[in-house]
Amino acid sequence: MIELNSLVLQEFAKRGLSINEGIAVDARLVKSASKPLSNDELRKVKDKRNTPEGKLDKNGKPLKFNRDLESDWTVKNDKPHYGLKRNMRQLM
Repeated sequence: MIELNSLVLQEFAKRGLSINEGIAVDARLVKSASKPLSNDELRKVKDKRNTPEGKLDKNGKPLKFNRDLESDWTVKNDKPHYGLKRNMRQLM
């Protein structure tokens, strides 16, 4: 584990990053491809997606693309944004 940690820190250093204490947090936002839904509409979509029919397109084939249910509103620098918070797992 110590060797792995050392390798990660070396890779961070190559990219100009450092961790002095705690963990690194990436606060970037990614714009959502879908538009906001009301809470009631969002609940309906989530409920439908949990059914066998909700996993198929209009032709009965498995969905390739679907609405991103994790998108939400947030405020950054006093401006509202609709999208996703990008996390470290998405960066590595």
